[in-house]
Amino acid sequence: LLRAGNLSKVAATPPAEAKPAKPAAFSLAGLLGRGKAPEAKEEPQPAKWQSVWERTCADAPAASGLTDDQQQTLHELHAGEEQREQEVAAVRKRVEEEFAQAGIADAGMIEQ
Repeated sequence: LLRAGNLSKVAATPPAEAKPAKPAAFSLAGLLGRGKAPEAKEEPQPAKWQSVWERTCADAPAASGLTDDQQQTLHELHAGEEQREQEVAAVRKRVEEEFAQAGIADAGMIEQ
């Protein structure tokens, strides 16, 4: 059992271990003991998530390598396509109005 008489005192601090003395800074042993300085390693940045819109933003420089003339021609082509789509929509609206005045509501006839 545990009794006060059976307990013994333990030293409060353990005996200090003798540390080896450091050699002088400019002695041969001191210079050899230093070794190489650790090189600072640059950790690669973790990949940051970006949406497709951010990666292909119009503000970014043209990666396709198109010249200014080619880009201008491409913009003109897109503008022409948009104008054609607007014309087709206007014609369709006019045809729908004419058929509505005539009393025709059949979608198949309007498509033709």
